[in-house]
Amino acid sequence: DEAQHLRFEVLEQIRLLTNLETNTRKLLQIILVGQPELAAKLARPELRQLNQRISARCELRALNLRETRAYIGHRLQVAGLAAGRELFSRRVVKAIYRHSGGIPRLINLLCDRMLLGCYGRNQTRVDRALLKLAIAEVFGADQGRRVASGIWLWGSAALLFCAVLGIGVWQYAPGAGLVDRWSRLEPAAAPELTAAVAFEAPEQFPTFDYNRALAELAQISGVADVAATVSCDVLRERGWECLSIQVQTWNQLQEYGRPALLTLVTDMRFQVYEVLFSLSLERAGLWRDGTVIELPIAELATRWQGEFTLLWQPPPGFSQPLSEGDRSPVVGWLAREFASLDGRDQPLAEERFNAPLATRVKYFQRRFGLDDDGVVGVKTLLKLQQVRGQARGLSIAEAG
Repeated sequence: DEAQHLRFEVLEQIRLLTNLETNTRKLLQIILVGQPELAAKLARPELRQLNQRISARCELRALNLRETRAYIGHRLQVAGLAAGRELFSRRVVKAIYRHSGGIPRLINLLCDRMLLGCYGRNQTRVDRALLKLAIAEVFGADQGRRVASGIWLWGSAALLFCAVLGIGVWQYAPGAGLVDRWSRLEPAAAPELTAAVAFEAPEQFPTFDYNRALAELAQISGVADVAATVSCDVLRERGWECLSIQVQTWNQLQEYGRPALLTLVTDMRFQVYEVLFSLSLERAGLWRDGTVIELPIAELATRWQGEFTLLWQPPPGFSQPLSEGDRSPVVGWLAREFASLDGRDQPLAEERFNAPLATRVKYFQRRFGLDDDGVVGVKTLLKLQQVRGQARGLSIAEAG
């Protein structure tokens, strides 16, 4: 899922996995699900081999008018509206379709505003005023004012028709029950996967768009001149890499020592994103628009399944872990970094990873709680950059 965020290197590995086969069949079936940007990414020349191996494609488009009417009716039925009762007239549904473009999340927003308006005004059916108000709230006041002149040509006859047929609806959904049940419906009722958002998420977990949260992470990671939203591709052009990681515990996350974009799952099973700025044994600090919001770590842990993303600047030429015996320009960079850290005039190595440098690496790893295997991978480089003051670390404090 969210496959449009996969890096080129990961997609290339997926292509290589498709080579696993017997004489009669493939050993793996891989399904990529993502937003429309996924198709654009696969169309890039460097991914043409992977693109050619895709055997089936499916694109979920916006609903048409008939599907919009059926979608609204189905959600109302599931929410508890009595059979045979009509809350939205055909003309209202047509207006919803025209202004939403058939996109389920916009249909949901409009319907939710109208249902809430009906409840607040003690009405049994959506009328012209509620429709206009909902469109103004969702799309802006100007569009709401334009609506009145274009869709209610039948005037008072239509309003009377609505009032008569709407009598008795709310006795089947007392109070705000219907409104509440509509807003709590699972997304399985919506036939659009690429644009689904949570109808109701806990207040402390706003439904941040991935690229919006990534911009927040970039800001506190030290990326200069960050736009309000940013993608991993844009950051890569500026020398930064998005590193997506799956761990089991907070301790494993702490080992990376960087602020992290957490992938969370709400009570309604929607994905949302938060930027972790600080962490202690009892509390987590979330970065939002320049402010740190603290909450109990136990509350955050119930929604986190171990997936997170961090940003870093790999040394020029680094592509895989280095160990004793390897030869690479990165080895020279590594040796010079340790020489500067130790106050030495001469580095321990040039381009060949020798035994003295391996010993220095192991000492560094032991000192900072890393596996002291002498292999210089991402964790060791991240910690070295942090110690050298080249990166901003995750704020970690003891409880109390």
